[in-house]
Amino acid sequence: AAGNADDITLSALIIPHLHAESPYIRAMAIWSLSQMLPPEELKQLLDEDEPDEQVQLEWQQALYPSE
Repeated sequence: AAGNADDITLSALIIPHLHAESPYIRAMAIWSLSQMLPPEELKQLLDEDEPDEQVQLEWQQALYPSE
């Protein structure tokens, strides 16, 4: 819901979820942030060591939506 709120101040509440135990929560946090932040800012939050393939895919789609 936060990703649809069009309220960038919510990003501070979402960022901690990028480190959640659940890959599903991490992926949803990425999607939400991708709705709020420009790719340049989002890329600064990227975890290069993300082990989950679905979360990696969410990063890919968030950072490079046209590929």
